[in-house]
Amino acid sequence: MEIAKEYDLYTLKDIPDDQNQVVEKEILGNIENLAEPPLKQMISGAIRNLSPEDKLSWAIFLNSFRFRHPTGVKELEDAVAKRVDEAFRDNQEELDQLRNGNAPLSWQKLFNSYRPGYLPNLHLGLMVELIASGPLVQQLLDLHWSLHNLDSAELDLVLGDRPFVTVAPTDFLPGFSFLPIAKRRLFIVCDTSQYEAFNRISANRLVRFVNVASVRSSVEIVCGYAQEKFIAKHLSGQIAKDTETPHLMRSPSNAARLQEAMDELDKGFGTERTLAE
Repeated sequence: MEIAKEYDLYTLKDIPDDQNQVVEKEILGNIENLAEPPLKQMISGAIRNLSPEDKLSWAIFLNSFRFRHPTGVKELEDAVAKRVDEAFRDNQEELDQLRNGNAPLSWQKLFNSYRPGYLPNLHLGLMVELIASGPLVQQLLDLHWSLHNLDSAELDLVLGDRPFVTVAPTDFLPGFSFLPIAKRRLFIVCDTSQYEAFNRISANRLVRFVNVASVRSSVEIVCGYAQEKFIAKHLSGQIAKDTETPHLMRSPSNAARLQEAMDELDKGFGTERTLAE
């Protein structure tokens, strides 16, 4: 089930039509294709049989959900635009020299005349780097992975387009991330020392809790809060009645990795050097 969809989210701008879908079709498509074998194994209950290669593919797939949604792409676009604007203001003298007495151009148009399509798509390049980030992927590999069979629950799990969600600790569960992979199969990532807590909670309570988190995540990232009641009503009648409201979290490492990536971008953003390449 897709709760909502934004078109052309990964479409490259100012690039020929036969090349502007490379991020979605080739990069993200390849990530999804490599994640399919481990997904099939886990749906069948064989999480312990995953090879190291399958674990790596699955970790990269999970990490991609942190950045590839509309809110994440917009945050990257805004962050890149801010840093690029600062870089060009700091290099105004070089820009003036590059104009060579020609009619004044904005720095965006001037740069685009040297490297067409580079600036408008810089945030998508950064997104791909973050998805493949070794530290972020390793962080997921180092955590405890478990697969929960929820056949005894009264409700099905909500299956959405981007359901990898991180929730804060509660009085009955530690902080954890989860991905519903089938109606009655739940993949969970948590600290190794805390995974036993999930064996002490009933299937019904766990399903209700993660369904609420899935809906709230979809509302925040894709649909907007105005649609929350509508979504809750149509996805599951129990969601709107549930009193255990999870608090959604974003991994602090995302912000740290973004800052690191932006710092690297800044180092190589001397105008004269970049335009000469």
